[in-house]
Amino acid sequence: NGCIRCRLCIRVCNEIVKAKALKMVKTKTGSRVVPQAGRCIGCGTCANLCPTNIIKVRDLGNVRTVSIKEEIIGQLPLERCEGCGRMYATSNFLRHVEESTLAHPDTKEHHHLCPSCIKLMSNRAVTERERIKK
Repeated sequence: NGCIRCRLCIRVCNEIVKAKALKMVKTKTGSRVVPQAGRCIGCGTCANLCPTNIIKVRDLGNVRTVSIKEEIIGQLPLERCEGCGRMYATSNFLRHVEESTLAHPDTKEHHHLCPSCIKLMSNRAVTERERIKK
């Protein structure tokens, strides 16, 4: 089916993201990656690591669909960036990040900003610090 059974998607989902949305099961025709019902947070990390591009992430309107071949792993609503208004991440992913980082001592107030707006804000902060030093 195109999957080389490298298990990178399973490892990143379980060990790094900690969503535990994927597992390997043995079937009559061999092993295959299958979703754990309701566990996908729609981060897309599995698709980014898949060396065969069997795992796909598609954003259409305000819904993100994650699938392995034709099998849908998750369909999740997207949130709008507070900066530019672009749909950029799923509600489940943002909630997962907030819950995962809540106890960390360096966690700041959570903002829902896309990567482009975060970079823009970071660049502005650095520029402002340099201006204040002078």
